[in-house]
Amino acid sequence: MAKTLLNLQATLKRRGWVALPVLTSAVGAALLYLLTSPPTYRASSQIIVNEKEISVSDLGQGLTEIGTNAPGTADPIATQAELIYSQGVLRRALSTANADPEQLPSTNGLRRAMEVDILPGTNILRLRVKHTDPEITANLTNAIAQATVAENIESIRREAEVVREFLEKKIPQQQARLSNAEFAEGRYRQSSGIVDLEAQTEQLVNRRAALEAERAQVLAQLEATATQVEQLQGITGTAAPEVAFDSVRLGQDETLQELQQEITDLEVAMSDAASRLGEQHPEWLALLDERQSLEELYQQRLATFPSQTGGPIAADDLSQNLLGDYINTDIERQSLVSRLAVLDNELNNMSQRLLQLPVQQQPLASLVRQREEAETALNFLQSKLEEARLAEAQLVSNVRIIGEAEVPRNPIAPKPAVVLLLALMAGTAVSVALIVLMEALDLTLRTARDAESSLKLPVLGILPKLPRRNLVSRLENFFDTPEQIEPYRSLFKTLSLQRRTSSQLNAAGNGSGSRDLVSSLKQQGQVIVITSPFDRNSKSSVALHLAATAAMLSKKTLLIDADFRTPSQDSLFSVPLSPGLTDVMQTETPLEAAVQSTPVEFLSLLTNGQRVSRPSALAEGDAIRTLLAEAAASYDVVIVDTSPASQCADAASLSRYTDGLLLVLRAGVSQKAPSVHVALELKKSGVPVLGIAMDNVAPGQEGMYIDHGELQLIDYTDRQGSAREEAATPAKLS
Repeated sequence: MAKTLLNLQATLKRRGWVALPVLTSAVGAALLYLLTSPPTYRASSQIIVNEKEISVSDLGQGLTEIGTNAPGTADPIATQAELIYSQGVLRRALSTANADPEQLPSTNGLRRAMEVDILPGTNILRLRVKHTDPEITANLTNAIAQATVAENIESIRREAEVVREFLEKKIPQQQARLSNAEFAEGRYRQSSGIVDLEAQTEQLVNRRAALEAERAQVLAQLEATATQVEQLQGITGTAAPEVAFDSVRLGQDETLQELQQEITDLEVAMSDAASRLGEQHPEWLALLDERQSLEELYQQRLATFPSQTGGPIAADDLSQNLLGDYINTDIERQSLVSRLAVLDNELNNMSQRLLQLPVQQQPLASLVRQREEAETALNFLQSKLEEARLAEAQLVSNVRIIGEAEVPRNPIAPKPAVVLLLALMAGTAVSVALIVLMEALDLTLRTARDAESSLKLPVLGILPKLPRRNLVSRLENFFDTPEQIEPYRSLFKTLSLQRRTSSQLNAAGNGSGSRDLVSSLKQQGQVIVITSPFDRNSKSSVALHLAATAAMLSKKTLLIDADFRTPSQDSLFSVPLSPGLTDVMQTETPLEAAVQSTPVEFLSLLTNGQRVSRPSALAEGDAIRTLLAEAAASYDVVIVDTSPASQCADAASLSRYTDGLLLVLRAGVSQKAPSVHVALELKKSGVPVLGIAMDNVAPGQEGMYIDHGELQLIDYTDRQGSAREEAATPAKLS
């Protein structure tokens, strides 16, 4: 809850300027509206709906009946309320209103100025009209109520007239419909032959029973005949009557019988000659030629019978009699088969006829029903026509005025208190919306909490906003302003404490004592690499002021400008660019010769030096490691200002030879997503990232300092005038 309130307070401080012009504009618009808007009056009248009046006919009574509000249907009371807004009612009201026409509104203006409400649980409509003139307001309200009643009466009369005209046109059509139905019914009875369905059905059923009995008798005869035919086929050896008939005809031909006898005699003679003389004897050969001649004559005689089927020849009387019986029995069987087919056909037709009777009865029933309906509808329409004529003659209404409007005394609008309150509420809502929108569109890191939660790194220092120009000339003011120096002092203490804690852990792991720890800390200076995700993150300014703070605390400090691409420390101190870092690494220039003094006591500067074509090679070489080791041995604190981490890997490379890397973020400038990406890349590269320094924090906002080895939030405004405890000999500007 406390964090939420702090975030809300910070947001209001940052975006509070948006609310003032919005609220001022809203209140100003409300005051202008109150000054320019004339007073508005309102009058009301009441109308009761569904007030039944007695009619001499049922139709007239039905026309005055609005109905009930059944589920799923339209509300008749609401419908009547909407009808009051119709053009006909409003025009009639404007034409009958007792007022100057020039002061009356238009039809659309009157519609906008009126309200029609349904009183809950009643059939009463409340009509209210607004106008700037109280008398015109009352006159218009009463005129609309009277016009509503008049329009209702006219509507009922028109409905009765429409019903009468409709019935007068509909009755001749219904009469023609009845005539057509009667004609269609008679024609169908004539075409279908249906006079008495029950009698016709009974006759067809009896006929079908007789046919089924005859069919059973024929079927029994057919089975007996078929059995006899099969027996004769087995005796005679013939497969069909045609074969039997040809066998009988051939057996009764005398020529064939004589030729067959001669062939038989020759075969006996040939058999005797072969046994006596041999088959090569001329006599046997002559008999063979004679037999072949007789066989040719026999075949020629057979060819004279075109229907000959190649069956056996019935030469004796018994065979001919049996074949004759077979032919006659088969003819009888075929006759019975034909009779059975005729009976089956008649039975099928009879069944179809019986099945068609109900089907034919359905259209007849439909035609009868149509005729009866047409006759009933005609009688109904004729009775309603008489009722419509009576309803048209008697004019009735189903609405009535139960309360007339009176001239109002007090205006209803505008109400100053309500208008001003709404203006303040609207201005507040718009202000909040704008602030939320601006916060949503702001993708920068603004607070330490944002940076710590997003980058997953500790915030070691929250640094104030400093002047951008003439940084060195303003260092005296920087040292004398607690709001400026104390954050850097706390950051330096935190960095020193981290190094001491890390060394203690290493010493404990190696079994070394406290004396060895103090000795190692004195022999080797602290080397810190400072970088930022991008150019606009003020890393060079932070490096300068952190180095100046260390020097103020009597620490022999060296500030190295290792930004090979965009060096800036030379311009901040207004010193020559060369000799510098690149000169020491590429030539035999000693480090002491390249280091330049500064106006701050205990603070030295190593500029970047001459520009090189391949700065990445310098950052990865052994020369930079040697130089940093030499600087650490000669100075208490070495601050290395490197290129932005998003541009190159110089910061990651140099951090391998130092105590760690400090990532500088600028509040309100550093973008969240790119900064997170840079932090992840540094972690993946194994860079010892010490933490984050949040720069450009406005005065009065939260900060951090080291107390008994723990990070705590403080307010810098409460630390004005605090003593510089570590400064045994305070640094001075020369």
